[in-house]
Order: sequence, then structure tokens, then C-alpha cells
Amino acid sequence: MDALKDKVICEFQDLLAWLAKGYNKDYQFILEEISLIGLIEDNELKSSFFITQFYLNNKWQITQF
Repeated sequence: MDALKDKVICEFQDLLAWLAKGYNKDYQFILEEISLIGLIEDNELKSSFFITQFYLNNKWQITQF
């Protein structure tokens, strides 16, 4: 869980850097990751690596196309 939180923090910092340079970046993926963290912490989703990886991979594929 801590690795996922660290990943989101790094992505958010990268997003802020891009925004500071004037780029318009899509932040929907970061919001989805934050939602996933909330679901896991509220015990609405079991914190298994497989479920987390499947969710993130599917959201990544959707946001890339």
C-alpha cells in the first residue's frame, strides 16, 4: 500500500511540474489511483496484489487510448 501511495505522490509532483510549465495534462488516472487507495483503506476492496494490478492496468489502458 505504501508503494502505491508513493507512486501517486510522485505522479502528482510530475503533474504539478507539467502544469507549472503550461502543459494541460490529464489527471484522471491519478484520481483513479487515489480512489483505489480509498477503497482499499475502507476495506471495500481486498488489498491483494492481483486485484490492485488488474485495476491499475485496466485504468491505464483506458486512459492511454
